[in-house]
Amino acid sequence: PWLIKDIRFIEVYNNESVLCIDVEYDHKNKYQHPDGREYQIIDHEKVIKRYSNFLTHTCYVHINLPSFKKQDMSIEQAQLPITKKPPIFDF
Repeated sequence: PWLIKDIRFIEVYNNESVLCIDVEYDHKNKYQHPDGREYQIIDHEKVIKRYSNFLTHTCYVHINLPSFKKQDMSIEQAQLPITKKPPIFDF
């Protein structure tokens, strides 16, 4: 349910570029929880997470994490869709 919305390089300093990847949750109203239930999304929080480098570029993932109301009326935030680092390739 997660979509890559945009990928861009941003020049920061000394002609260095940072790779930024924007990710958003595809479903607008309901969050599909790992428990198998769907919950009403009530808000989103912008989270920026440092990720592994892409070749020589520093990489950041910008994620709009949904918050949702569970059946017991408690508010929970979705887990980050990127919890593992990708494998490191030796060239």
